[in-house]
Amino acid sequence: IPFSPQDFGQGSSKALMYQSVKMGVVGTWKLISFQQVRFGDEVQPDEWLGKKPTGLLAHDTNGYVSAQYMRDPEEKGLDRYYAWFGTYKIEEKEGMEGIVEYRVQGSSMVGQEHVGLIKRAMFKISGDRLVLTTGYDKRVTFERVEKGK
Repeated sequence: IPFSPQDFGQGSSKALMYQSVKMGVVGTWKLISFQQVRFGDEVQPDEWLGKKPTGLLAHDTNGYVSAQYMRDPEEKGLDRYYAWFGTYKIEEKEGMEGIVEYRVQGSSMVGQEHVGLIKRAMFKISGDRLVLTTGYDKRVTFERVEKGK
């Protein structure tokens, strides 16, 4: 079950650890790759977004998130764009790893099937990289955006 600092006494080690992991996730992240992981650990670009997708993922300190993903503009074919926003909670595992739970409040998808959706992903932060693994077949890699760039 995801937790927050309110679940623990002020200054407890568990609350401080949660804050540390959450602060590691907070910020703006540039999409580097959106991949499919196949049987035998074969990794391929996701067909929907192509080989060089672009996008941003932003987590704020209040638990809100927004994401925008777009197919590589230089690739021929259908234009693809997906944006959504909502809230997030962190379930810390060990170090800068854990599970993030996203609750979608709005989406660019036609219809309302994504509104209210709960997305869970394993995450790992290593240096300026954030890797989200969704389910068992998607790996999404981001790089932290520096201020003013």
